[in-house]
Amino acid sequence: MRRAGLPPRRGFVLLHTLVLLLVLATLFLGVQSLGVRQATTVAAQARLQVMEARLESAAHELSFRLLELSGHAPGRVASMMRGLVIEGVEASVTPADTLLDLNHAEADDVLRVMQAAGVNRAAAVTQALLRARPIQTFAALQGLGVDAAALPCLLRSATLSSGLRRPVEGHDAPAADRAMPGGARVAGESAVVGPSTLTGRAFRYRIRHAAANGEGGELVVEVRVTGRIEQPIQVLEWFRLPGERKARC
Repeated sequence: MRRAGLPPRRGFVLLHTLVLLLVLATLFLGVQSLGVRQATTVAAQARLQVMEARLESAAHELSFRLLELSGHAPGRVASMMRGLVIEGVEASVTPADTLLDLNHAEADDVLRVMQAAGVNRAAAVTQALLRARPIQTFAALQGLGVDAAALPCLLRSATLSSGLRRPVEGHDAPAADRAMPGGARVAGESAVVGPSTLTGRAFRYRIRHAAANGEGGELVVEVRVTGRIEQPIQVLEWFRLPGERKARC
């Protein structure tokens, strides 16, 4: 008597077909999932590029506004710049005169600001910085041992560009206390840097997106007003702080 059921060969073909269908379905879902992930990645990259362009545009806008105010006394410019509004971003403008210049400050002052920023091994980093001066970029500070988590805090109170031994209260630094690039001192009044002009003075921009929850990071720019027609603004630093890391300060 023959047993009911499919012949062995037909059963094997059916099983083989089911396995192939399962493999094809898995491949299809995998390809579809990969396509979604790639599309998401591309969209995220495009969003970051748009955000980057907006930050850069805001930096150029701030420089343009700074030049518009160049006829005003330095002490008024900072307060006038604080009232500026640029759509989609939050920006601050700080005279570098009010920050500690790590290239010209005394060792004790450098150590103090390193410790306040929470820099690991602050004493050793301070000694490395003093030996390496002049420091040209914020990125170089990390090479000297300033940990990435402390860098945003350090940049709240330090600069590389003011040329002063100590920061000033207000914005009218005495010419005799100002160091020019290369370490030369200004003797008395100077045609390059004076108490009633923006020429020769450096400013710090900090720019981030108004409603991005840290996404896109922060752009830190330092510029100097040169007083020259062909290049009225000199960009001294253009540095990106990542948005993922929460500052300790």
